[in-house]
Amino acid sequence: MKTILFDSRAGFLDRQSLMHQYIERLPDKEIRPVSVFHDHVSYNKYKYLKDTELLSNYWNPGHKAYTKSDISKIEEKYGQINFWNIIASDRFIRRWPEVKIIEQISFYIYAWEKIIEKYKPLFIISETVTGLWNYILILICKSNGIKYLSVQTTKNTGRYYYSDDQYGRWKELEDKFIEIKQRGLTINEKLLAQQFVKNFREHPLVPPYMKQSSALPNFKKYINLPRFIINLKKDLIQNWYYSNHDYKLGYRIFDYVYTLIRVKRILASKFFKIFEFPDFEKDYVLFPVHFQPEATTDIWAPFYSDQLYTIKAIARSLPFGFYLYVKEHISVLGSKKIFFYKEIKKIPNVKLINPWSNISDLIKNSKAVAVITSTTGLESIFWNKPTIVFGNVFYNIYPFVHRINNINDFPEYLGKILSEKIEEDNPDRLAFVYIYSMLGYESDIYDYQLTEERISGFVRDLLEEIEKQ
Repeated sequence: MKTILFDSRAGFLDRQSLMHQYIERLPDKEIRPVSVFHDHVSYNKYKYLKDTELLSNYWNPGHKAYTKSDISKIEEKYGQINFWNIIASDRFIRRWPEVKIIEQISFYIYAWEKIIEKYKPLFIISETVTGLWNYILILICKSNGIKYLSVQTTKNTGRYYYSDDQYGRWKELEDKFIEIKQRGLTINEKLLAQQFVKNFREHPLVPPYMKQSSALPNFKKYINLPRFIINLKKDLIQNWYYSNHDYKLGYRIFDYVYTLIRVKRILASKFFKIFEFPDFEKDYVLFPVHFQPEATTDIWAPFYSDQLYTIKAIARSLPFGFYLYVKEHISVLGSKKIFFYKEIKKIPNVKLINPWSNISDLIKNSKAVAVITSTTGLESIFWNKPTIVFGNVFYNIYPFVHRINNINDFPEYLGKILSEKIEEDNPDRLAFVYIYSMLGYESDIYDYQLTEERISGFVRDLLEEIEKQ
């Protein structure tokens, strides 16, 4: 019997817990589901499930299990990116005192080692590495030969896939792309790729997670009393009943205050006339401002996550006569300090573009698109534009994506990129589009209407993925 362990937390808590329940009811099942919960409220909600664990139960023996010296040796043993890099990107604990950070690392190592030793799972189902808690989990998985599968959205096709990589890369996409390149597209496959591009250009698809992870300031959270009471209960328990949970009450309080801060910044941006409309007659490279804090920026591209630094580096590398158009996303407007925008406006060849400007028009009229890890880089492929990427993204395998590894070489390299001409019917381009549009499991993982039919579909997809692995 195969044991799979669900790391059930945050946005995927209900989805994975209901998958656990569904698998338990399967006749002649060959899979044993185990769920690990991160807080008492979630644990108690699904206490009727068999084989469940509460991570915090390992706090007392775990938080003093390893010293600073021990952790240094463990880091060397794993041979991965250093812990400080992940700590700096962890939105919860990065401002904690060093002694508390050491205790948290020790706790996570101890807890995950004990849980894995107890259940001996072959697969762990979690999410993208977003912080210390599952960064340590994926390292332990690798050292024990366990498959860590994170759920990833395909961005623009209404599908999702599983990745065994801490950066969410898509191994199946890479393998199929190589296969198609070697044999060439059939006539029908070529037509399907061309039709996908045509449909996308006429009706661009918005990634579903944008509806969940970001939005303009919303005051409904102040008047939704039932939701407020549920959150308060959960946070109070986490804050005082046990002190080891990384999500503290102060984080929730800041979220409420942050809404007011964003409104203030939006009004200030209008007062100071920070933004301007694009002039499509100019030669420009487009850079979309990325949402932060976010794993896709802070963990997938840690050395470029300072967006002001990255914007300056791109602008200084452009040939004379070119501009850098920097566009903020409307849904995260107000997430940056006015100082951030004022510093951008000081750069002579940078234009700060109005957030309400159409992103498709901006891509279509650009000479190239530069991103850290943004979905805009993927969209630029469908508009046949050279794409510059600074981080780790699954579409880096596309032949006309230029991954920047050394910023010092960027100015010379950029001139070649801007002169690049990509034919619409380039075989490699169409091969990538075809594979991308066809792969993945059909469902919106961010739709929280979890019907029995949808849960059965998720389980079916997971069992298929396990067979592939």
